[in-house]
Amino acid sequence: MKYNFLLRELLNKKIKLDFNNLKHYHIVVFDGISLNDLKFILDGYNYLVIENRYYRVKKINFSLQIIFYFIINFLLLIRRKNISIPLIYYYTVLKIIKPKIVITSIHNSLQFHQLALLLDNQINFMAVQNAHWNDIEINSYKEKNKIEKDKYNSQIFIPNFFCFGDYEEDLAKNFDLRIKNFFKYGSIRTANYIRYIKDNNIKLVDNLYDVCLISEPLFNFNKRLKKNFVEEGIGLLTKYTIRFVKENNLKFVFAIKYGKLNGEHVIKKELDFYKKILTEEDFNYLLSNSNIKKNIYSSYDAVFQSKVAVGCHTTLLRDKIGLRQKILSCNFSDFEVLNFPLKGICSINSCNYKDFSFRLKNILNEPSDIFFKEINAKYVMEFDKDTSVIKKIRNQINTILIPN
Repeated sequence: MKYNFLLRELLNKKIKLDFNNLKHYHIVVFDGISLNDLKFILDGYNYLVIENRYYRVKKINFSLQIIFYFIINFLLLIRRKNISIPLIYYYTVLKIIKPKIVITSIHNSLQFHQLALLLDNQINFMAVQNAHWNDIEINSYKEKNKIEKDKYNSQIFIPNFFCFGDYEEDLAKNFDLRIKNFFKYGSIRTANYIRYIKDNNIKLVDNLYDVCLISEPLFNFNKRLKKNFVEEGIGLLTKYTIRFVKENNLKFVFAIKYGKLNGEHVIKKELDFYKKILTEEDFNYLLSNSNIKKNIYSSYDAVFQSKVAVGCHTTLLRDKIGLRQKILSCNFSDFEVLNFPLKGICSINSCNYKDFSFRLKNILNEPSDIFFKEINAKYVMEFDKDTSVIKKIRNQINTILIPN
């Protein structure tokens, strides 16, 4: 299907063939989607972007140089495990360009991991974590329960991982992941958001909302995992939260996950997920208290201007806790993989409404300094108010580009 799409786009002249030899770049960005996260890190640098998503490809290099080395690399690599034709093409491009750094924010990209393994000790590969890495535990569950044969975890290889905190290193140890170096710097997306509001002189309002419920549309999770009550668990959490804010007459906002950049069909799919698991009254209440996603940071606006953010397993809970703001993670499914990495006052699993209400009320009333004395927030999210994640990663890049 992917090859048919590319051929059709070529015939329709939507994809151009470039017959010029490749130029040298010190930095290569793997997967153009990464630029959403890496734009401030890469500001001022000259770099090449390798698009590995077929629908984003606008140009394919077809020079004699590429053809010659692609044939050689094809003969050398094609018999290896997990090697594909696109991977050989990306490998050929990197061998010709000889960059000092290949960087991505799609840290769970197996193509990135495979290239890093093939070119280990030749190029510095850097993966910047963009979200909670639940693929590892989910795929381990699938393998153990014979839902899928694909051994995802065994293919992971990251030489330099710029991650959230100590939890990622423990995760790697527990699942024997091949990750060489951990740089525990925190969340790049939170750092980008802070940079965005500063650059645009946006003033956040403390406690604009009492409770923010973060949208987590787990599409087809029950079917994919052959588990019951995963999607229903999100429904129960939503119902409990709506009931709680109504009973206590609180200011409430529902942080929608997707926006216009994702497409109208994706927004509809998200809302349909909640429409299916809620009563009409609850769904309409949710909709009337939703933040309309005007830009990529609308969810952050809602989360960071709330006293408490409530969710199940969303990365935004870790982002908020990283800024030392209060959260409550609730896993009301029967799927332990969705448990929050921290135990204590900030998380609760499989409870009735009375227990949920009691816990959320305590968190709302408890001063933040007391709340954070009870949990090890740094374990799930590093935060340095003086030196941003952006600056720290740029320093690492400069160390490679400008050696002493």
